[in-house]
Amino acid sequence: MKQSGNNARPIIEVIRKISNPMALDSFWIVIGEVISVDEYERTCVVQPLNDKSEAEIPNVSLSAEANDGQILIPEVGSAVIVGRTEKFQPFIILTSDLAKYILYAELIKFNGDTHGGIPIADEIASQVNAGLNAIKAACIAAYTAQAGIDGSLGLNAFNASITALQPINSITLQNTKVKHGND
Repeated sequence: MKQSGNNARPIIEVIRKISNPMALDSFWIVIGEVISVDEYERTCVVQPLNDKSEAEIPNVSLSAEANDGQILIPEVGSAVIVGRTEKFQPFIILTSDLAKYILYAELIKFNGDTHGGIPIADEIASQVNAGLNAIKAACIAAYTAQAGIDGSLGLNAFNASITALQPINSITLQNTKVKHGND
């Protein structure tokens, strides 16, 4: 159950300023619940749960800095820990439930690197399909040379028999839950 606003807040702020004469930035943590997320702006709105204020915290950054390499996109309704200072925009430190996790890094390793890199599905499909086309062409050439025909009925029957060599669609090679690229 939420409590009403804290009338002592102005007094607390005055004491904080008196006790910090060098104007060092203060840091504190707020535990809250995500009310909404703007993935494009990389911000969210958080309702504090451990603060006596009932005011929502708008414009909470999803990372410590814009495009800082690791962006946690929380589920609406999830619990979050928000870092706050007097000088900087509040930001998500940790979230209980992730809707999406974005990571920009020069190199990413999942349990080491002994299996090499993640294959590029479009490139694999292109290479496999080029191989299939070469096999089909070689089979047709060998058949026509062996049969001594120039594309008549016997070749059509042979073509029908190699239709099992279908092109591969790169979408069938993809895990749609893990994306990667060079952008």
